Amino acid sequence: MSDIGGNGGNGEQGPHGSYVQKIRRDTQEYVQELLAENERLRRLMVEVDAARRQQEERVRTLSSELDAFRQDRERLERQVADVEHDNHRFSTRFLELEQRNSDLANLYVATYRLHGTLDREEVYQAIQEIVINLVGCEEFGIYEVTAEGQKLSLRSHFGLEDARYQTLEVGDGLIRRALTTGDVVLAGAAGGASPNEADLTACVPLKLGTKVVGAIVLFRLLPQKGGRLAAVDAELFDILATQAAPAVYCTNLHSQFGASADSAI
Repeated sequence: MSDIGGNGGNGEQGPHGSYVQKIRRDTQEYVQELLAENERLRRLMVEVDAARRQQEERVRTLSSELDAFRQDRERLERQVADVEHDNHRFSTRFLELEQRNSDLANLYVATYRLHGTLDREEVYQAIQEIVINLVGCEEFGIYEVTAEGQKLSLRSHFGLEDARYQTLEVGDGLIRRALTTGDVVLAGAAGGASPNEADLTACVPLKLGTKVVGAIVLFRLLPQKGGRLAAVDAELFDILATQAAPAVYCTNLHSQFGASADSAI
């Protein structure tokens, strides 16, 4: 019997066998392509994973650097705040020292004026300038102790227009304490003010040696003083207590001897 397909009986010749072989080759080629593509994708995944790990490491590095930067920034901010605080403190202290130097210079000039003239009115004017410009009070009087020692008689004043200030009773209040002890008495720091001393701010005794011959009595302060006296004011009062009385006393002597000399001439 002859072979129907004419392919020698191997079953792979002829049109059907060629088709099968073609399918097989195409399948093998497709498999090879799949394997190659799979290998390419595997290598790509390895590269992507390596890049991901590299990026994660970079992110961790940047995060650490960011934390360090934040810490450095916070440290610098604290240092800047400390420097600003110190600068403010030094500036405030400088202004205080500058003001103090200015006050001392003004006080020197005023004190020089106290002892640089034998005219009583000029001495009173110098005392007034010290109290007005350096202490900050525009209602005060310069008083002399009367012979019996029970009253203060007004000799010069600034801002006291009320007749009740012409004579002050020594009484038992702050004025008496200042005249008795010879110490400056501040109304805010000392109790025991008498009813007629309601407006009193301070009483500065004027001393010749240990003898009190008068007083500078201060009433209401300027608004910018805030109703309080500063530490430098106490020093000014101490200087006035010891320097003003001798200056006034010298003008009295000059007035008496000058009048006698004129009479002799």
